Amino acid sequence: MRGDVKTLVAELLSRFFWVTALVMMALGLWLPGDFDFLRPFIPLFLGGILFFTALKVPLGQIVEHLHVRRLPALAVLTVIKLVVLGAVGWGIAQVIAPQWALGVALVMAMPAGLSASAMTDLYRGQVGFALVFTLVTSVFAPLSIPALLLVLDPDTSIALGVLGERALYITLLLGTPLTLAQIVRRLAPALVRRHHHRWSYGAVCSSCLLIFVSISSNRLAWQDLPLTALLTPLLVCTAALSVALATAIALARYWRGPEGVAFGFCCLWMNNGLAVAFADRFYHGNAGVILPAVLMQLPIIASVAVLGAWWTAQAARVRVVTESGSHTASGSPEVRKSGSP
Repeated sequence: MRGDVKTLVAELLSRFFWVTALVMMALGLWLPGDFDFLRPFIPLFLGGILFFTALKVPLGQIVEHLHVRRLPALAVLTVIKLVVLGAVGWGIAQVIAPQWALGVALVMAMPAGLSASAMTDLYRGQVGFALVFTLVTSVFAPLSIPALLLVLDPDTSIALGVLGERALYITLLLGTPLTLAQIVRRLAPALVRRHHHRWSYGAVCSSCLLIFVSISSNRLAWQDLPLTALLTPLLVCTAALSVALATAIALARYWRGPEGVAFGFCCLWMNNGLAVAFADRFYHGNAGVILPAVLMQLPIIASVAVLGAWWTAQAARVRVVTESGSHTASGSPEVRKSGSP
């Protein structure tokens, strides 16, 4: 029985993580009580996601995939991820429901999440590219996110002090757990290797706890809204992410496939935990900014599944064509002759 429980927990923190995430989302929305005291834990659980994920990723594995010839394409894709998609999300929301525009822009402009590399690996994309893209977007995000929101938010003036404060906050949120993880990797390599498969459980557990804490500690901002009112920001988030999905499929189809699909996973599985922490820090109580970052988890799961299924089907078609060509060649007279003793 004990083994069955451990297996169930492991499944709920791995391939069935979405069940745990949805349960924590439901608890955050409807569990009775005042959970405002949990707000300080939002950065902590976000750090947990980054820390446990980074324990599995040596820094050298990221750096070795940086090549000068790839920098122009990497720069263009970084601008698309950090600026263009955020602006597109804002524009879509302006047409459908303007009150959610800033929140949608915020979450769409987030850097790639570290979970994107895991999804890329699962579906046999270019993991090295995913790691590099995650690093690059995380490096530039402390500047791009505050600058984009200051431009889009009419209630905020573009002041150097405001920009610096928000950039420093994002830098600390991202840099602290990543640095600590590399220190642990250096000081206790045997421990990191021995529990390599368990670090993912810690990341998923932190992610699910972040969902609960971020929703429950901020729900006063939207508790008076009817349940049907939550469908509007969910619809806007889905529409905005559909643009990223279409872009990813186009790149994977007409550009380098494995790198294109890696870019897609990085765009779809953005660091929405960072969006929640940022929104709570600078827009606490503003449902229009916080709620899209929370609700984005649903279209993230759906869109990643769609991209993964599409790429799997593409790979299967390529494999069939390749095997068919191989069989045809092996049956030709020339091949038979050259292969005979």
